[in-house]
Amino acid sequence: MLNVNKKSAVPLYQQIKDQVRELVDGRAWASGMQLPSERELIAELDVSRITVRQALRDLVAEGYLTSAAGKGFFVAPRSGPQDLEALVSHTAAMRASDVEPSSRVIDCVVQEASAAVAQWLRLPVGAEVVHLVRVQLGNGLPLALQRVWLPHYLVPGLAEVNFTRASLFEQLRERFGLHLVRAETTVSARLADPDEARELELHDPPIGLSVNQLTFDEEDRVVELSRSLHHPLRLPVRIVQAMPAQGGAATVVAQPVPARRPEEGN
Repeated sequence: MLNVNKKSAVPLYQQIKDQVRELVDGRAWASGMQLPSERELIAELDVSRITVRQALRDLVAEGYLTSAAGKGFFVAPRSGPQDLEALVSHTAAMRASDVEPSSRVIDCVVQEASAAVAQWLRLPVGAEVVHLVRVQLGNGLPLALQRVWLPHYLVPGLAEVNFTRASLFEQLRERFGLHLVRAETTVSARLADPDEARELELHDPPIGLSVNQLTFDEEDRVVELSRSLHHPLRLPVRIVQAMPAQGGAATVVAQPVPARRPEEGN
């Protein structure tokens, strides 16, 4: 299925990488599929071992493949893209894609709001907030690292919930009667710090999709401030834009983040 053109100016290892990426992205090679062995690829493509190894190692570093000592290379597991529907929970989005959702909770505590968090949540500095930090999983695979802050007065007792399986949005709706009606979401990319890279199994360069969100209820109160870092291959973000009912042109506007926005903080 793979082939190389030795007359092309594109390096042979790059040609191999590009073809494997296309096969994985197009789902022609399914998650978990074992690749032919290095020896088979060398014979099939008539290239050197160094060429094959460079291509395969680069693809592991980029998250397309995984390797196991003595077993070879495999297509890395991944979830389908997550539609950017800000008011749909991770749990609901995963179930809609036939993926089993769960979380590994790192911390869930009541603490005093920093100046930055208080400003985002429209609270006095030092007001109590619930701070939830968790790794969101799909079929046991780390997909996103999420940090969430919520005003404690709106969600008393939330810190006692076991979020290993519980949905935050379901808790807000069913336990606290909070009706979320709109959200402001910013998507960008950034380097993960060493702890984030370890939690999400990111390889060098450890680049993730940063998804930051403010969520509001029907009284225009800020119910949630969330800072999420997605694994860019396991949980890409898909934006679907519909034409307005009136028939006018639909537009997507990219705006720079205002310079005066407060820095992230706990």
